[in-house]
Amino acid sequence: MRQEPAASPRRVAMFSVHSCPLAALGGQETGGMNVYVRELSRHLGRQGIAVDVYTRRQDPCLPTVVEFAPRARVIHLNAGPAAPYDKHRVWCHLPEFVKEVRQFMVRHELSYEVLHSHYWLSGWVALQLRRTLQIPMVHMSHTLASVKNAAAQQAWEHEPLRRLRIEQKVLQRSDALIAESPASRRHMLQEYGVEPEKVQIIPGGVDAAVFHPLDRQPARQALGLDVESPVLLFVGRLQPLKGIDILLRAAHVVRPQYALLQVLVVGGGLDTQDEHEAQELQRLHALSAHLGLTPHVQFIKAQPQDILAQYYAAADVFVMP
Repeated sequence: MRQEPAASPRRVAMFSVHSCPLAALGGQETGGMNVYVRELSRHLGRQGIAVDVYTRRQDPCLPTVVEFAPRARVIHLNAGPAAPYDKHRVWCHLPEFVKEVRQFMVRHELSYEVLHSHYWLSGWVALQLRRTLQIPMVHMSHTLASVKNAAAQQAWEHEPLRRLRIEQKVLQRSDALIAESPASRRHMLQEYGVEPEKVQIIPGGVDAAVFHPLDRQPARQALGLDVESPVLLFVGRLQPLKGIDILLRAAHVVRPQYALLQVLVVGGGLDTQDEHEAQELQRLHALSAHLGLTPHVQFIKAQPQDILAQYYAAADVFVMP
């Protein structure tokens, strides 16, 4: 009896152009989106769907293909200098990136069932490829320029007009869109004119093997924290739009009721090469001193996820100002 050849796995081309999902967290261009793309790819692979994550090469020594889970791999392609640089400079090299993707697909005889882009730069890339590949495109913005600009406190925080224009095209021309919350979907509809039926709300997931309930006292002891003091926790990069100054002012208001109050700001700024983040750290230190909070506030560099889980367990309140 003749045996039929095994069917090829379903394949998705994922795009995270400006930031590699395997990069260490806490850097200037690394954060929640990296984790999202990596874990989404990993879990799709577990379901039998092969995922190729295309990203820009930031180190000339990196291999072109890195398999990081069954049926999930990162493909590093050239787009400008093979070094880290500001994501807005990546725009100038996107045509080169599109050309590299096409050549890689031809060279390795690859075909995909869907294009899945993350962030507006990757969305532009996916739009160009969709024209020739004629396959559906799904996009997730992760952040929206209009929302960021509305919350910006400093001139350098404002997103450029180019991003607003390209983002609108990406959102309107994609076949399907993913919003992480009802608020994100509402912004897409109201500020970008997106058709409601194109947007699906899929909240971000949590790795329950890492982030799960832990006993508070042992967590505090492991982190060297006072076991009795009330603890407020913030996790994220040091950017004015994150509202850490609001957290500090709130802590100032409640401190008379809690003499031993501890405020933990975890996520960067201490060893950063980014001048804006360094300026924000300096501003927050000055505000802490002005409010008489210096003994109560700790700025802590980005932590591995297993240690971060202990910080969450140690806190009385997690704050997203």
